[in-house]
Amino acid sequence: MPLTRHKSGFRAAFFMHARQVLLGLLVATAAAVSRAAAPEAALVHAAADQARLHEDPQWAALLHVDGTRPAIPDPGFLLSQPHFSPSAELHATIDVLYGGEGALAARCRFPARFLWLQARLSDGNADLDHCQDWVDFRTRAPAETVSLVFASEHLSQPASMLGHLFLRLEGQRTDGQRVAHALSFYTDPVSFNIPKLVYDGLVGGMAGYFSLSPFEREVALYVGEEQRNLWIYPLKLDATQRTLFQAHAIELKQTRFRYLFQSHNCATLVWQMLAAAQPALLAHRQAWTTPKDVLRSADAAGLLDTPTTLTASRWALRLLADGLPSLEAIQVRQMVLNDHLPAPETLSRQPERAFLQRQLAGAYNRYLVDQGQRRAEHGVAYAAQLDTLDALRFSGWQARSAPHRDPAQSPPDSQWSAGWLWRDGHHWTQWRWLPTSHGLEDDNRSYFSENSLQLMDLSLLVAPRGDAVRLERATLYSVASLLPRDVFTGGLSGRMRIGIDQQPDRDLRARHAMLVDGALGATWRVQTDIDVFALAGGGLGWRGGAYVFGAPQVGMLVREVGGMKSSATLTALVNAAGSGQQAWEARWTQSVPLGATWAAVAEWSRLWQGNGKAAREAWAVHVKKVF
Repeated sequence: MPLTRHKSGFRAAFFMHARQVLLGLLVATAAAVSRAAAPEAALVHAAADQARLHEDPQWAALLHVDGTRPAIPDPGFLLSQPHFSPSAELHATIDVLYGGEGALAARCRFPARFLWLQARLSDGNADLDHCQDWVDFRTRAPAETVSLVFASEHLSQPASMLGHLFLRLEGQRTDGQRVAHALSFYTDPVSFNIPKLVYDGLVGGMAGYFSLSPFEREVALYVGEEQRNLWIYPLKLDATQRTLFQAHAIELKQTRFRYLFQSHNCATLVWQMLAAAQPALLAHRQAWTTPKDVLRSADAAGLLDTPTTLTASRWALRLLADGLPSLEAIQVRQMVLNDHLPAPETLSRQPERAFLQRQLAGAYNRYLVDQGQRRAEHGVAYAAQLDTLDALRFSGWQARSAPHRDPAQSPPDSQWSAGWLWRDGHHWTQWRWLPTSHGLEDDNRSYFSENSLQLMDLSLLVAPRGDAVRLERATLYSVASLLPRDVFTGGLSGRMRIGIDQQPDRDLRARHAMLVDGALGATWRVQTDIDVFALAGGGLGWRGGAYVFGAPQVGMLVREVGGMKSSATLTALVNAAGSGQQAWEARWTQSVPLGATWAAVAEWSRLWQGNGKAAREAWAVHVKKVF
């Protein structure tokens, strides 16, 4: 939250005017006393204390501080470690920037802090031309425009559902060439041990890297190799803000990072960098920050300009194929493989359908080239045929993405819910907290498939009188993706989970177990709003000892009128809870939106043994808030 003190009316104006006058007098006195452009350290300390600069929210943003807790504990970045506070760091910074022979070198290490202090002290002399890194960076990566870039999820990697966020700097170099660079914060996991990766990513931390690279390289990686869309949002920053942003990037370049999925990731670092340049973003702070949270916060702060999109060929294929019957999509596929164009009768009688076929053909041609299934020169020749067709038949026509695809307009990524559960003749109140991100029952229209991603999911059962509390579920990591198969790219569906959940024992009583399980299968979109799926699954459990269990599943999901959604599943549970028995579980879920951020969810489930000797039912209803 902002650290500034709030005053109102004339009193606020008076204090602000008095503060500016005092700062001006102090700076003028310092200039008279010293031949240097900056005032002496003692005078800067006094001016900073008088102005209470340590409480300025922009100072906290420059330090990457949330409240009083620093996100970057590197002692090379925080000079007051191990006794850090915003005030102590301010005075330590003033000491090195203004207090001795090393001041010039310190300004090269902390150029953003120096520029910010000079601006706050109303001293126009903020020369950094002696800093070679500063000069080289501004020469190599000019920033006439700074943009947020969002990389959408990978269609075949459910773990990428949160997307990735980085920055784009674009401008003209002194030689007249226009260049664009990407500023990225990322980690590079080197282990295939999934539980260890989850632990390091959520608890232990992994090495984080802050890099500058040509933007074209990122386009080739995300759009070409990984088949992910890039949304580019120019930011409404003035020249002073862009300069401060570049200076802060220099500070971060020399800093060691730890990467944590939930608290210090690409989104949090980008958010803090932008807040350092534009403090208005601080009014939209999130407890848990995801890439889409940053987009929504920047949009709410009025920072986002109209975006442009670089669409991956696989995404374009799926988006366009949704508009054609499956048989017609097969015909377009064959048309491209034979280097043909839409039939003349379709062009004349159904121009809209012919245009959609042409767009689909272009996307499939690009996809074949991207995947190495068609030589580049072959792809160029066929694309030229399509361009000729455009000039003759479709001049001025344009395909547009649905508004809900814009990640800046997507639903929030955190939620809580409260409700009622009846099971085994007992009534419970049900409380759930999901910091990140969403379930299958939620609004997934901003994605290209039904999916879920749950990090640190916690569900508790409380007796109506409050005299008993039970853990229902604690999920460290869970992901699922029901990606419909298509005639162009195929597509697999699957799920994975690590956490504590309940499984039925021999008597179908719910027993907690530590579970690591997954499934793999396929989804078919039988109608525009109906998906059916089949998954072969199982995993390892621990409950007083290790055991292996199976959990194959079939199901159906229906997207209904008004944003409602229902799903039904049937799961075979083999050796659940180490019982040595087989049981079946049928489950039905219905969600109903109650406005933009509220929803009601009803659930029914029935467990029964394979021999039909025992059965248990449960009903639940709860209200959910997303934020």
